Amino acid sequence: MSRFLYFVEAHLVWFVIFVAGLGLLFPSSEMFLESSIGPLLALLMFIISLTFDAHAVRIVFRKPSRQLLALGLVYDPMSIAGFLTGRLFFGSGPLAAGQTYLAHCPRMYLHPFLY
Repeated sequence: MSRFLYFVEAHLVWFVIFVAGLGLLFPSSEMFLESSIGPLLALLMFIISLTFDAHAVRIVFRKPSRQLLALGLVYDPMSIAGFLTGRLFFGSGPLAAGQTYLAHCPRMYLHPFLY
């Protein structure tokens, strides 16, 4: 099982790039993946949960300031970047608001499917 987890961890970025590229080159292929997005998200969350261990949790409890810093660095700059990107490319319309909203969403499950 650890070999499988290592393989997924080492190649997840390439898998995401491949699926995103496939969707850009062949938009009709997204219809094939549309019904499997829920199970893919569930599988992704399951694999991510398997990578946590008791040692990682102990580190967070020993130094909670690092966790707060990490949360701030993940959410604040990304929210500002999403707002600025939305305004730069889409003006003040609904697409700009959508881009800002996506930048506020939790990173764990959106990154593989949006970026």
